[in-house]
Amino acid sequence: MIRKQIRKNLSMKGDGLDDTISDEQLASLQKQIARMLYATRNSIVHAKSNYEPNGYELEDDELEDGNKVMDMITMSIIQWNERQPESYKI
Repeated sequence: MIRKQIRKNLSMKGDGLDDTISDEQLASLQKQIARMLYATRNSIVHAKSNYEPNGYELEDDELEDGNKVMDMITMSIIQWNERQPESYKI
C-alpha cells in the first residue's frame, strides 16, 4: 500500500526504478519517507499510551521493507560522512 501511495504521489509508473525523477519529486519522496518513519516510530514507542494513528504508519507486513529502507539510509549517511574532511566529520 505504501509503495503504491508513494508512486502515485510522485506520478511514477511501474516500480519507479526506470523513471527519472526531478529534484522536486526527490524532495517530496524524502519528506514522505521521513513522515512514514516518524509516524511508525511514534506508533511503536507510544503504543501503550493514547497514540492516534495519522495514516502514515507502516503496516505490520511493511515493517521488514521499512527496516531495509532504514539500512540504506543509514549506510548512505555513513558513506557520506566518510567522504567529508576530518574537520567536518560527525
